[in-house]
Amino acid sequence: MRPILLSPTDHDRAMAWVEGVSEFVLLSLGAALVDSGVPLELLWEVRTPTFQLLAALVARTYDTVRYEQVASAQLNASRTDPLVRQSLHRAVADLARRVDPSAGADTAGLIDELDRVARGLPTWFRRTLAQGSEGAVEAVRSTERDLVAASRDASLVGIRRLSGGAPTHVGRVIGADDDQLQLDDRLVVTPNGAVVVDSPWAEEYLAGIGVDARVGPVSLRVHNHATVTGAELDAWSAEHLARYRLIVGVDWPVGDCPNVDLAAAVTSLAPAAVESVEVTDTYEADGLTRVTVEARVRIDHSPESVVEPWADRLTHLLSPEPTVRFSVPRAATPPNGSATSPVESASPAQ
Repeated sequence: MRPILLSPTDHDRAMAWVEGVSEFVLLSLGAALVDSGVPLELLWEVRTPTFQLLAALVARTYDTVRYEQVASAQLNASRTDPLVRQSLHRAVADLARRVDPSAGADTAGLIDELDRVARGLPTWFRRTLAQGSEGAVEAVRSTERDLVAASRDASLVGIRRLSGGAPTHVGRVIGADDDQLQLDDRLVVTPNGAVVVDSPWAEEYLAGIGVDARVGPVSLRVHNHATVTGAELDAWSAEHLARYRLIVGVDWPVGDCPNVDLAAAVTSLAPAAVESVEVTDTYEADGLTRVTVEARVRIDHSPESVVEPWADRLTHLLSPEPTVRFSVPRAATPPNGSATSPVESASPAQ
């Protein structure tokens, strides 16, 4: 889309069609479905792609958080240009007559009317809408497929608003049907970044920085949301999840490998979960070499899951076997920048 310059009057008249009339049609369809008493479960079982797309748009229009916005748009459209609403009423009444056999309607007459309207629509307009509707139907189907797969695999799934943006919920699917999604939401947003409370370590981290981990089941409307899975969820995690400082100390009694640079070995053998590592201290005396490093690790990797493979790699390289210790200083630094106590005491790695 490109910005265009409109007078206030022209803008309001355009929006009376773009927003007012389009939502009026969806509101009318929703009201007709409810007031008719037709079993919606049956309609959904025999749905077509067109009905599925319209149902998704109706559900979005009737979202409780949009009531005030929708009501305001409807009233403003009627005040701005009453002829807009009157044109819609005339078109509906005329179409109703053309599909009513008791009023003399027949197939040939209806086809002529369809052709008349189609000729009045520019080619680019018809092609754009056809492509857009196919994409919208596929988006709805994609959400349903992702929810089914996540429920079956018990895998984490992100949920965002249909209009876009970052996930507002991340968790495991408890249950989903054609309208409601039950999600065990584990996402907590902290000043240090997002945390998915999916392990004891995540709970310990939040407790250490003084954040209450309020997580649990939430109920969401399926058609108002889209899923974030796979590579998209991985990209969000890489950008938004919190990081913590991991202090690792290695003590090695120099034995059969006196020429090994211990600091270089420790930094080069860091697991992939370590985003950065810096040597902060070295010490050599009486045949003992000690190296301390500070690593930056994403919160979805616990300290144990990082240190254990790190220690294994060092053990295979060095003889005799080194002693590896680690600690996690509190990740949240007070505004004055003073030091804080560790959330986990130093302990030897096996």
